[in-house]
Amino acid sequence: MEYENRYIAFIDILGFRSLLKERTAEELYDIINKFQTQSFKAKQNKINKEEDFKLDFQVTCFSDNVVISCLNKKDEKNSTSLIHFLEEIVNYQLILNIYKITIRAGITKGELVHQDDICYGPGLVRAYYLESEIAIFPKIVIDNNIVYELNLANQTEKDIYLQLSQGENLFHFIDTFKTYNDWLNEVEEMSQSKQNESKRYILGIKLQLKNLREVIVEGLKNENADVQLKYRWMQKKYNNCITPHLLKSNKLILEKDFIDIYKPIF
Repeated sequence: MEYENRYIAFIDILGFRSLLKERTAEELYDIINKFQTQSFKAKQNKINKEEDFKLDFQVTCFSDNVVISCLNKKDEKNSTSLIHFLEEIVNYQLILNIYKITIRAGITKGELVHQDDICYGPGLVRAYYLESEIAIFPKIVIDNNIVYELNLANQTEKDIYLQLSQGENLFHFIDTFKTYNDWLNEVEEMSQSKQNESKRYILGIKLQLKNLREVIVEGLKNENADVQLKYRWMQKKYNNCITPHLLKSNKLILEKDFIDIYKPIF
């Protein structure tokens, strides 16, 4: 057995101790297993058919942690494999938001053995370090060894889901709040549309923001100082995201259930 050069994500499902009290074992299994069995297999099959190369997605779940990896291809499609990989991690974040669950993750590339439930290597140690020591807040930190590669890939792909920001510790992270901002722009542009597809798309966006807001509001009630710190960060990011849209929101017809998404969190 030899190490492979792989993109690696170490993901921590936050607040898992509380989830164990609030959700049944079946509910938690469904949340974790649904993504593992459906999303990656579908993505793998789609990529194999369209681009004639295998990324070999591997997923290992244990308790509140998930390790996901894929091959780092040494050819002209290298940047494309990175885009596909990161898209799936962000999708994971968005899927869990539906269940009002937040994650923190570290992503790198490095040497790894990852087959089914067996996973080890220097790359995993690095990804765990990024998640546990660097990320701090509920965000997806990107290692410096792939930031430049991602910037080049984004210039080609122009992927709105993979927008980066730089944290106080100089590490970059995938800023999904920039994506939420883009979504709000789309809501404002599409709100007058009578097409059912547009209405369904807008409803999905509003539901994401509604759930996110409720998670932050509830998290701020936690008496643990470390937990509060994380949600204060999310509160600031959320308020900065919606502030440019406050005046525009007055002109929109908002359903009662979604009025609060345009309100700052205090």
